[in-house]
Order: sequence, then structure tokens, then C-alpha cells
Amino acid sequence: MDHDVPRQLPAPSLVPPSRETRIGDEDRARALDLLAGYLETGHLTISDFEERSAAVPGCRTASDLEIILADLPVRGDAPRSAESATARPASGRVSGLRFRIGIFLAIGVVCLTATVATDSPAPLVVWALSAIALFILNVGPDSWYTPSLRQLERRNRRPGRNRGE
Repeated sequence: MDHDVPRQLPAPSLVPPSRETRIGDEDRARALDLLAGYLETGHLTISDFEERSAAVPGCRTASDLEIILADLPVRGDAPRSAESATARPASGRVSGLRFRIGIFLAIGVVCLTATVATDSPAPLVVWALSAIALFILNVGPDSWYTPSLRQLERRNRRPGRNRGE
């Protein structure tokens, strides 16, 4: 047996583009955004969304993603979840809200202690600025401000919501 013979790969120009093309993290992220949009518009139930989104990280090729998205509307009709998520960052994920409140309270303890120790109101200004940064300017990772599955489901159940769009 010749174990020392290197395997010859075909030249890239000779390989036709196909559905077996490997995908990257950006492709997986786009697929997750699409799934979140379909959940938001009522095309998917929570259990469907959870099942499909759990399968996305294991996808290696474009055809793997096509299987997950096959029965959903065509891309032209697809919801624009990424745009809607950036348009309303205030509807934060519960865990993100809790984390921001924790940070705010920890800064508050430090600032109140510094105020008592120095007899200066300057640390209270820092505390107020942290509140503005955390709750108005939405400083922090995007995961703190994306809607949770529960919030998306509640939004879909609201009376008067037009699910056809």
C-alpha cells in the first residue's frame, strides 16, 4: 500500500458550484435570523423553531440548510428578522434585562459607597450615566436586546396582529 502518496484534489476552477458547498458561521447566523423571522410571523411554532434552530449549528453544506428551510416561503417573501430586531432593541431578552439590572445595582453599590466615603455627589452622576447607558442607549451585546422565544410567542398571540404579513 502506498500511504505516502498525497491525495490529489481537483483544481478549484474544475469543481462546479453546488449545493454541497461548505457554509460558514455567517450562513448559519443568517439561517437562524430567517428562522426567528418565520417564528415572529407565525410561520413556525416554538417547537418547530427550537428543533430547526438546534439543527443549524450542525449544518456543513448549503444543502443541509436547504433541508431546514425547504417548506418555508421563498426568500423574497421571507420575513426580515434581522432588520426588525435592530429596529426595536428595547424589547430585551429577560436574561439580558436581569443581567443589566445586576450590573446597574452593582455600580450603584460602589457609587453609593464612594459617595458616603467622599461626601461628594460625583459618584451618583456615574451611577446615573450607567443607567442611561444600560437602559436607554442599550450598551452591551446584542443578545441582551433580542426578544426571547417567549416574547416572540406572546407577540404572535396578541389579538389584532396581522399574521399574513
